[in-house]
Amino acid sequence: MATSFPSPFLEPALSFTSIFVSKDAMHKRASIPLFTMVKYRKRNGKMLNGIGHRPQVGPMGSLSTDDTAGGNEGDTLVAEFMNRVISTQQSWPLEGRSPTPLMAPNTVVKVQMDALMRNDWPEENSGIKTAFLFSKPEKVEEMRVGQVVKRARAWMATESYLSLEQFVAHIKESLYGPIINCLNWEAASSIFFHGKGDCRAVQAVKVTSETACGYQREYTYTFCLEKVCRGPYKDIWMVCSVKHGDYANV
Repeated sequence: MATSFPSPFLEPALSFTSIFVSKDAMHKRASIPLFTMVKYRKRNGKMLNGIGHRPQVGPMGSLSTDDTAGGNEGDTLVAEFMNRVISTQQSWPLEGRSPTPLMAPNTVVKVQMDALMRNDWPEENSGIKTAFLFSKPEKVEEMRVGQVVKRARAWMATESYLSLEQFVAHIKESLYGPIINCLNWEAASSIFFHGKGDCRAVQAVKVTSETACGYQREYTYTFCLEKVCRGPYKDIWMVCSVKHGDYANV
């Protein structure tokens, strides 16, 4: 059965074991699936021996990495993973992952890239699902409030619309693969507006990814966005394509 999202976008409820972490001196609930932390630990050259209890909160909102605090290496793994998120100032799971008219086009790009950089957090393919939410729905200007989004614009240059399952395969099995779980990304250009009423925009991003051989390689992509003119998505910036290469600084 195809998965779809209602309009306005609301992500489906997620259920898995939660832990308490600290951010900006306040406790906040975050959920981290085991396989995501395993990927983080593998990238840092360590092995996982188990998952433990609630990690200990340290000073300045950090998490303790002392194995004795939780009595289990799993606590150390959780602490290292969360401290990595805090230190790199990444947005937290599910924060700002729904498109709204208040989002500028560069914010739309950032939300997706941050999500794709940790694609499997808080659940498998969460990053790609976020990108699906920000891709232009089929016949978007004819939609009604509350209508379910079944198909969204593919990132490829040709105009085609895909279900969520097709969209996941499209991103994973194409030239967009290096974006998934990339090591880092940064804006490679400012936002450039064009078209009647500046209703179109482009921004290039540079992605650093790890190859199968363990080498780091850089890739450049250009997000092409359109502002919806009417309907329930009026004034929302949506992605209509993502091109391989820099088409913003031309």
